[in-house]
Amino acid sequence: MDLNNLYTLINNEIIDKKFGVAQDDLSYLIDIENLDNILLFIFNISSSNEYSFSINRDDYNRCLIYIFDKISSTKKIISLFYIRDKNSFRYKINSKFYTIRNSILKAITIIPLIGPDGAGKTTLLTTITDSLNQKYLLKVFKRITRRSIVFNLTYPLNVYKLKKKGIKKGKNEISDQNPGLVIMSGLTYYPYLIMIAFFQKKLIFVDRFFQDSLMENIRFIDKIILLRKNWKTLLKFIPITFWIIQLDAKNEIILSRKNELSYDDIDKYRELNFKIYLEKPAVIYSYINTGNDLENCKNTILTIGDETGVLKKVTNES
Repeated sequence: MDLNNLYTLINNEIIDKKFGVAQDDLSYLIDIENLDNILLFIFNISSSNEYSFSINRDDYNRCLIYIFDKISSTKKIISLFYIRDKNSFRYKINSKFYTIRNSILKAITIIPLIGPDGAGKTTLLTTITDSLNQKYLLKVFKRITRRSIVFNLTYPLNVYKLKKKGIKKGKNEISDQNPGLVIMSGLTYYPYLIMIAFFQKKLIFVDRFFQDSLMENIRFIDKIILLRKNWKTLLKFIPITFWIIQLDAKNEIILSRKNELSYDDIDKYRELNFKIYLEKPAVIYSYINTGNDLENCKNTILTIGDETGVLKKVTNES
């Protein structure tokens, strides 16, 4: 399926399912309750056909979806406008708050890259950073949490608890059994990342993020991945970022790179990460299919970063 056919299919789905009312060739007026249904459809159809796409929610009353071609940097845009009473006092207050919040988040340039082992995070990050003309840091979330004082002070107690349950005594097992500990450990370090990003004007890429703590069994090939029963409660403590990037590829490609999850669990991990996003959306969410050419993936991210003003490309500065 080429990009034009995919674009037509998405537009027809919005009309056929009566999700929205067409305003012109590029935009729809929708009920806010239908937004997640549209975005979920776009996620499913794009990921299954190996297309990258990005969702921009920097406007209180609008959601822009960019769908990128697999070969070139060509993109198609769908614009969804929510039905709201723009003349109401509540709308004006919420709209102003939304704009201020987004401006603050944009100034704190922390960009998580989520995705399973084998999605190509390290390879793509290296390629992207080689094309940037700004100071940056690369952080691995697992290392951040496991080096924290909180994690290490409680380590002996957690090893003892696992031993009593007859569970292997490793740091993966401790993290899996103690999501609150992982979140708390990450939160104790997060203010430091904010200070670096804000005051030193550094771009910070984080390999994985808090989302993993909302799921069980993400590092065990012999167990089924699922969301924790209290995941929505835990999600309230997870910081929101301006931009989050989900890397993915066909299951066969991921397994050929790293055999860390089962075939079915890769599907689950893909879907659950998007479900978490829908519950607490970042301003910019980008789904990048690394099964496509590396240069294309890099250019897609650089294009998104350039248009949102987050990334400074070498080509633009030289």
